[in-house]
Amino acid sequence: MRRGISVILACLFVSLLSASAQAGSLSVRLVRASHTAGGSSSGLGDVIPVFQKSLPYSHYSLAGSTSMTLPASKATRQLGGYSVTCSGSQNSLAITVKHGRKQLLNTSVRLSRGKPLILGGFPSGQDKLVLVFVAR
Repeated sequence: MRRGISVILACLFVSLLSASAQAGSLSVRLVRASHTAGGSSSGLGDVIPVFQKSLPYSHYSLAGSTSMTLPASKATRQLGGYSVTCSGSQNSLAITVKHGRKQLLNTSVRLSRGKPLILGGFPSGQDKLVLVFVAR
């Protein structure tokens, strides 16, 4: 019986370690990409190199930011008129983006801790709006 309790406790410990490894936070930033002259706004230093390699714009400004706990359970945040809803862990995160009632994006992703995921390219006049997701 004592051995059985030890096995159960060991399984619980491993389960707790696995759950804590999955727990974390998700930062979400709304970024305006444009061709205007000038530098980029603060709060984007970690993603500017990624933008410069993959997007054809010269200026990036932070239009909004938020965060949520992972795993998320249909957590919804508002960013500049966009509604971002996330469900799941960083290994299987469902993301839905709406502008008003119109659904713009519905996808599932696997995030690597600390590596940005860029989604969007939503038109905003001459500019584009992108969402940056980073699991921490």
